[in-house]
Amino acid sequence: MYSPLYTCRFTKLGFTLALAMLCAVDPSLARGGDLPMDVHADNLEMDRDNQGIKATGNVQIVRGEEMDLKADEVGYSDKTKEIQAKGNIRLLNQGDQFESDRVVINTDTKVGHLDQAKLHLKGDGGRGGAQGVELLGPDNMTLTDAWFTHCDCDPPPWKLSAGTIDIDRQE
Repeated sequence: MYSPLYTCRFTKLGFTLALAMLCAVDPSLARGGDLPMDVHADNLEMDRDNQGIKATGNVQIVRGEEMDLKADEVGYSDKTKEIQAKGNIRLLNQGDQFESDRVVINTDTKVGHLDQAKLHLKGDGGRGGAQGVELLGPDNMTLTDAWFTHCDCDPPPWKLSAGTIDIDRQE
C-alpha cells in the first residue's frame, strides 16, 4: 500500500541531511517566502501531497532575523505558508517575544494567533499577557482578555487590563 506520508527519525546532526533531501524534492519547502527556514528537531515527518513537514521534540525554526520559534511540536505547510505549533512555545517574531501554548502564523502575511500568551514587545514597547493574541501583520496586534504595562518590575506598580487591547505601531 502506497502512502505519501514519509516518516523519518533523525538525530540533530542528521537533520540537516534530511532537510537537504526534502529540499531536493521541493526546494521551496524549506523556504517561508523569500527567506530560508532552518528547522531543527528530534523527529521529522514529511508529507509530499500537502508539501508539508511535521517536526517533534526540541523543535526550533529560524527564519532569518524575523522569526525564531521553539516548541514541542511544529507543523508547516508550504501550500498555505502556515506554521502551527503546540507546547512550551517561545516565539521571537519581528523583534517581539511571546510565550504560548499554541501558535498559528502565516510566514508570508505575518498574520496569526496565539493562545494563553505572555508577551514582551521589542524595545521599550512594554509587556503583558492575554487569553488570545491576534497578529494582524508586522506592526499591529489585538490582545483579548489582556493586561499590559510598560514597567519591567514584578509585580508592576500599574497595568492596563481590558477585554481588548489594540497595539498599532504605525501611529
